[in-house]
Amino acid sequence: MSENLKVWALISGFDDVFTTYQDMFPQELRDKATTIYPEQVTVGIGDGKNIQLFYQGKPIERPDVFWPMISNTETASLEKLLVRAGIPSIVNMREVEVARSKVDTYQLLKANGIPVPDSFVFFDKPDKSAIEQHFGYPFVVKPNYGFGGEGVTLIKSEEEFDAFIAQAAYGQTYIAQEYIATSRGRDVRVVLLNGEYLYSTMRKASDPQEFRSNVHVGGELLKYPIDQETQALCARVASLFDLPLIGLDLMFGTEGFVLAEVNAFPGMYPAYMLQALNAAIEGFEASRSPGIYDDLQSSLTDMSALDSDFFENDSHQLD
Repeated sequence: MSENLKVWALISGFDDVFTTYQDMFPQELRDKATTIYPEQVTVGIGDGKNIQLFYQGKPIERPDVFWPMISNTETASLEKLLVRAGIPSIVNMREVEVARSKVDTYQLLKANGIPVPDSFVFFDKPDKSAIEQHFGYPFVVKPNYGFGGEGVTLIKSEEEFDAFIAQAAYGQTYIAQEYIATSRGRDVRVVLLNGEYLYSTMRKASDPQEFRSNVHVGGELLKYPIDQETQALCARVASLFDLPLIGLDLMFGTEGFVLAEVNAFPGMYPAYMLQALNAAIEGFEASRSPGIYDDLQSSLTDMSALDSDFFENDSHQLD
């Protein structure tokens, strides 16, 4: 492993929660990767390749590689700027893009026989009738992109649906899903490294009125081991994504677990972070055969390549 590799670990959503989270990182992890909040980065485009980077108002040396950890729109824009300037990601960005998109993820999982919530995709000016007739009330709506329960809403009436549509952002994609009442306020987070089970926890809402269980909205973590059958299901899901680290959120359905989310970088115990970084770097260095990994990175220079490359990749065939 390259000891002198300069790694940026990108964490979006600068707030007290993430600051506390960063403070818990092992020292060896801090020595190997510099935590960067994309919201505090300024980029001078220059000639496109020789970009100027500023962090918290001061010039900062460009990294050799970056690690997309916790991300949002700002992170994606910065990632593209870095890749186009010849600074690669240590993980496969095409796979990260699929995992970030709930629509892409649900379609891939459903096509491979993985149990997921019944879902409809809609846009900012939907015909309500198709969704209402299919689900009835209540049902869940969520944005295509987002993490930590951000934007996830339980719609309990036509009036609430009208209010949601009225504030829907122009050009955004949304998902309507069946409400799985048996999992209200709780789910199971399963983390896998290189396709193997690492650990699992139950996330439980501390507020009895809250249907979401995300830690970022006040949920608590409890130890929750899963059986071999569930581990096998999770390993099967992980095999669909060329990612060293993956987090799966399982809901308690009436007939077993239902997969709610796939995370290219799950919020995880800081003690495992160094192990995850080492695995990502090892995978990156193993893929540095001439042309192979560069092709993966170049997909971000033309976003239209994401769709064509996705369907050409055998591991993503919709069978």
